[in-house]
Amino acid sequence: MQKYKQAAISIAILTVILSAGLYTNYRLNSRNKIDQETPSKEEKILVAFENRDYHSWKAIVLQHNQTYAKLSQNDFNTFLEARQAARSGNYDRAIAISQQLKFQIRNKIPQVNIG
Repeated sequence: MQKYKQAAISIAILTVILSAGLYTNYRLNSRNKIDQETPSKEEKILVAFENRDYHSWKAIVLQHNQTYAKLSQNDFNTFLEARQAARSGNYDRAIAISQQLKFQIRNKIPQVNIG
């Protein structure tokens, strides 16, 4: 059960990071007013993940944060690989891939705080 939790947390952190500020913008907007657009943007990102659609993901993300232009299709695919490993119950692999990807992201985007 511990490996499941660790994998789930790693994937969740990466999901937030790869959503490139959309959740941050939503959090900031929700303090002042409800941003009616944000849920549909979040949905589009999740659909891009499900469809393994790097170009759609990048188009959505770059509308909100140009910093994430540094993330490549390889980074995106690595995230999806970790996600799939976790879904398949291969938690050790999901954790290993997640740790590798976190390291890559830190090197490309040092200002992003990754747990």
